[in-house]
Amino acid sequence: MATRKKDAAALVLPDWKAVEARLKELGEIRRRVTSTTAVANAKVSPIMEKLAADTDADNAQDKRIVDALKVFTLANAHDLDGRRKVLTFGQVALRTVITLKPLADWTFDKVLDRLRELKRKAFITVKESISKEAIEAAKLSDEKLAELGLRMVEEEKFLDPVLFEVKAQPT
Repeated sequence: MATRKKDAAALVLPDWKAVEARLKELGEIRRRVTSTTAVANAKVSPIMEKLAADTDADNAQDKRIVDALKVFTLANAHDLDGRRKVLTFGQVALRTVITLKPLADWTFDKVLDRLRELKRKAFITVKESISKEAIEAAKLSDEKLAELGLRMVEEEKFLDPVLFEVKAQPT
């Protein structure tokens, strides 16, 4: 592994001739770095393309498996030990995510108008959108949220599975 050298002392430029020399040197350095980078990229690109070709099928299957685990876990949440299920080759888990959503007959535009009307500027960001973070941090009651045209919705979100390392079985 390459080690980093300590930076050399700062250069002192006594006159314009020295400045001119350093500008020339700087141009040469940048051309060398650009050339070296281009050579490295030319070598790396085929490797990355082969890597993508070699792993595309596995990545697609990985996504299909995770999607299936998500659907099954959400459908069978009642079987979890608390928020997770530990199995031989890994675990699946859920976490609760609470987000702000408009009431049934409201839109976020209508909520924004209501926030302006009530002069709740802290809940509006500069670009004139609703600051969900500020509203959530205010910990308003359900009634106050409804007054703004909002409600809290609690949803179960699937967490990526945690895999356990399994030693290869002798064949």
